[in-house]
Amino acid sequence: METYVAFMCTLIPDTTKVQLYRKQGGTYWDVKLGIAAFDTVEINILEKHTRSALISIKFDTYTKEFIFYLSRQKGPEPLLNELRNKIKTIVWKSYQEDDRDVEVSERHGAYTRDFFIKLKSRIPNEDSTINRTNIRPITPTSN
Repeated sequence: METYVAFMCTLIPDTTKVQLYRKQGGTYWDVKLGIAAFDTVEINILEKHTRSALISIKFDTYTKEFIFYLSRQKGPEPLLNELRNKIKTIVWKSYQEDDRDVEVSERHGAYTRDFFIKLKSRIPNEDSTINRTNIRPITPTSN
C-alpha cells in the first residue's frame, strides 16, 4: 500500500489553477463558457502515510493543510479529480469565510476587461497592411 501512495504522490502536480466562482444575485456560479478568473495553487506533499498523504496548499495569502485519503479501489484519474475538487472547495471556502466576494468579482471584471483589450488589439482595422484587392474568392468546383 505504501508503494501505491508513493506512486500516487508522484502524479500530483506541483501547481494547479482553480476557477473562482462568480456571484450573481446572491448565488455563486461556476463559469462554463466565457471569461473566468483563476487562482494559482501550489501543492506540497508534507507527509506520506500508509493510506493517505498530508498535503499543504498555498494560494493568494493562504496556506492550508489537509489529509487526503488515497483509496486503492480508485485509479489515478478519479483520485486526481477528487483532489482537484477538494482543493477547489478549500480555496473557495477560504475566500467566502473572509468575505472577499467583492474582490473576486473585481478580478472577474479585470479579466474580462483585459481579454477584450487584447482581442481588440488583434483585430485588423481598415488601415492595416492587408491588401484586400489581392484576395480571391473561393469558387466551388463541380465534379
